[in-house]
Amino acid sequence: MCPSSAHGAHCEFPQLETERCSCVKSAGTCGYKVLSPYDQRGEIGYDLARAYWGQGIMREALQAVIAYSFTQLDLNRIQAYVLTENARSIGLLRRLHFETEGVLREYRRFKGEFSDWVLMALLKKDWQS
Repeated sequence: MCPSSAHGAHCEFPQLETERCSCVKSAGTCGYKVLSPYDQRGEIGYDLARAYWGQGIMREALQAVIAYSFTQLDLNRIQAYVLTENARSIGLLRRLHFETEGVLREYRRFKGEFSDWVLMALLKKDWQS
């Protein structure tokens, strides 16, 4: 399971040595970008190196963070903002029972351009059922 702190859950995947340099890089991360104990709400964020896509790694990591969040942190809501073009990420969240709540037009800059983002959320009562 992912390590946790008083402020929320955060995972960092095993360190991997790259072939091009002698540096060590992480395969990916997942955790909370924003955590509001008062509202019992967290905004989850994650990334995974392309070489590891499609292997179920992020699904497993997110399942652990979600379970910890609802059972140990007593969150009621977990939400995520996803770039509208990121079909893989939207599909992953849907498989984890996140619901699409809307599209935020030109919400954030991505690669220097204003981009549309999908707001998705999972409620504790939906996760339990």
